[in-house]
Amino acid sequence: MMSGRGAGVPEIEELNRILTVERELVLKTQENYRILKEKFLGISRENEFLKQEHLKLQEGSEKYEAVERRTRSSVREFKVDTIEELQNVYRKELQDQNGQIEKLRLDRMDLVKENDQLLEEIAELNADLDDFKRREKGKEMEMKGNFDRKLKEIMMDNEKRVSPRLSHYEQTIEHLHAQLQGKEEVILEKSRAFSAEIVAKNSIVEELKRAEDSLISKVTNLEATIQNLNVQLLKQSNESELQLTIDGLKLKNEILLKERMDLEQKMRQDQREYSRRISDIEEKFAVRITEFEKLCEQKDGQMEELQMQLEKAEKLREDFEKCERNRQIEEEHRERLELEVKDLYAKLQKAGDDRQNSETSLKLERDRLEVSLVTLKKQLEQTPESPQNVEKLRKELRQMEHKLSAEKEKRQSTIREFSSAFKRVERQQKVFQEKFREKMTISFDVL
Repeated sequence: MMSGRGAGVPEIEELNRILTVERELVLKTQENYRILKEKFLGISRENEFLKQEHLKLQEGSEKYEAVERRTRSSVREFKVDTIEELQNVYRKELQDQNGQIEKLRLDRMDLVKENDQLLEEIAELNADLDDFKRREKGKEMEMKGNFDRKLKEIMMDNEKRVSPRLSHYEQTIEHLHAQLQGKEEVILEKSRAFSAEIVAKNSIVEELKRAEDSLISKVTNLEATIQNLNVQLLKQSNESELQLTIDGLKLKNEILLKERMDLEQKMRQDQREYSRRISDIEEKFAVRITEFEKLCEQKDGQMEELQMQLEKAEKLREDFEKCERNRQIEEEHRERLELEVKDLYAKLQKAGDDRQNSETSLKLERDRLEVSLVTLKKQLEQTPESPQNVEKLRKELRQMEHKLSAEKEKRQSTIREFSSAFKRVERQQKVFQEKFREKMTISFDVL
C-alpha cells in the first residue's frame, strides 16, 4: 500500500508543474489581451475623433440647411406680406363698395319714404279732387237747377211780359256760364297739373325702382365677383405671388444664391478634404483592423488552445482527483479486502487447525473403531454371538462409517468455501489493479 502511494507522488508533482505552466500561459495571455485592449482603445479614440470631425461637417450641412430654411421662410414671409397687402387693398375696395351699396340702400330707403309720402299726397289730392268735383258738380247741378228754374220763370214771365229784367237775367246767365266754363277750365288745368305731377312722381318711382333693381343686381354681381375673385385668388395664389414677389425677391435671392454658392463651394471643399481624410483614415484603420483581426485571430487561437489545454488540465486534474479518490477508495477497499483475507486466512488457519484436530481425532476414532472392529471381528470369530449382537455391531459400524464420511464431507465443504472466498478476493484484487493501471495509463496519455 505504501509503495502505491509512493508511486503517485511523482505524478502529482508532474500535474502541479503542468498546472503552473498553464497558469503562466494564462497570465501571458491576459497580458497580451491587455496590450491588445490598449491598442483597441487607441483606435477607438481615433474613431471618436473622426466621428467628431464628421459631426462638425454635419453641423456645417445643418447650418447650410438652416440658411436654406431661412431663405424659404423669408420668401414665405414676403409672400405672406404681399398677400396681406393685396388682401388689405381688396378689403378696402370691398369696404368702399359696401359703403357705396349702403349709401345707395339708404338713398333707396329715403326715396321709398318720399315715394310713400308722394303717394299719400297724391291720394289726398285725388280725394280732394274727388270732393271738389263732387262739390262743383253739386254746385253745377244746383246752378243748372236754379238756372232751369229761373229760365222757366223767365220764360213764364216772358210769356207774360217782356221787361228789362229779362236782359239782366240773360246777362247774369251768360256771366254764370262764363264763370262755370272758367271754373271748369281751372279744374281741368289743376287736374292736368295733378296728372302730370302724378306721372312725374310715378316716373320718379319707376326710376327709383329701376335704380334699386340695378343696385341689387350690382350688389349681386359684386358679391359674385368677390367670390370669383376669392376663388381665383385661392387658385392662382402661387402664380400671382410669384409674379408679385419676383421683383422684391431678386436682391434677396441673389444674396442668398451667392451665400449658397459660397457655402456649397466651402462644403464641397470640406467634403473633399473630409473624404480624403476619411479615405486615408479608413485605409489606415482598415490596415490596423486587419492587423488587429489577424492578431485577434492568433490570440483567439492561442486562447482557444490555452482554453483547451486548461480544459484538458482541468479535466486531467478532475480525473486525477477522481483517480486519487478512486485510489483511496480502492486502497480502503484493498485494505478491507486484506483484512478480510487476513480474517479468511485466520479462519482458514483455524479451520485447518480444527480440520487437523478433527482429522487427528477422527483418525484416532477410526483407529479406535478399527481396533474395536478388529476386536469385534476377533470376538465374533472367537465367540460367536447371536444374530442380534451381530446386527447391533454392524449397525454401530455403519454409524461410525457414516459419521466419519459426514465429518469428511463437512471438512471438504469448509475447504471449498475458504477456497472460493480466497479466489474471489484474489479476483477483486486483480480487477482493482487492472483498473488502476488503465486510469494511470489514460492520465499519462492525456499529459
